[in-house]
Amino acid sequence: MKKQILLILLIAISTLSYAQILNIDKNEVSEKPKTWLVNANLALSSDQQKYNVLDVSYVGDVSYRHKKRRYVFYSKYDRITNGTLNIQDAGFLQVRDRIGIRKKYSMDYFVQYQWNGLWGMVDRQLAGANFIQQWVNNDSVDFFTGIGVFFEHEHWNYTAVPNDKIPPNPHDIIVEHPRLNLTAKYSRTFKSKFDLVVRAYNQSTIYQDQLIMRTSLAFQLNLPISKVFSFSTSAEGIYDTHPIVPIHQFLLSFSQTIGITLN
Repeated sequence: MKKQILLILLIAISTLSYAQILNIDKNEVSEKPKTWLVNANLALSSDQQKYNVLDVSYVGDVSYRHKKRRYVFYSKYDRITNGTLNIQDAGFLQVRDRIGIRKKYSMDYFVQYQWNGLWGMVDRQLAGANFIQQWVNNDSVDFFTGIGVFFEHEHWNYTAVPNDKIPPNPHDIIVEHPRLNLTAKYSRTFKSKFDLVVRAYNQSTIYQDQLIMRTSLAFQLNLPISKVFSFSTSAEGIYDTHPIVPIHQFLLSFSQTIGITLN
């Protein structure tokens, strides 16, 4: 078993999109032939001014391959505090069962727990399945599409809602509904060994006699600097036609990282 540990220095990050994100198309983990895969990205910073500003960011996955299946535990966490003030508190936990890996057709079952306190998402609980088709998968290009369904339980409050949009005597909102899920992932490795990854999804359902959709398009560029150092930049836009509470319908996030690989 070969373990790869990535220690990440976070360069810059803006408006995080945890409020709407659903990550269920992480096919590159399942494509690798190794029995065990361990990846961890961690950033920690502290600044002592009038109050102690603490920033903790983590994303990682552990997966185990058994015959034609791969079991994946994926997690992400971001917390920023300034004394007793919470500036950011978001993350999710995901468990996936990939069946028929490295085949033209495969199945993907998953459960996920997610939260974003600053956006008003107390929690979002998901359970579902995807049917995935592999169109191209070689050393330089891969392209996958998927169709699936999942059941979604969401619990929101009015933390991020502007004061003029908060109703009198506001109460938390809880909704439950199934969603149709359409996904696609394209990635390409160029001669200079840098990687471009593009992911998209559309999740739709009928709620209160209305068609509601959540759509995302994300780009990630990975640039190797040396055998030890690498640089990654990513951007993602998410549009929700009917947010549960009256927050922004469109969210945009950017991030840049420098990675140190220790084998």
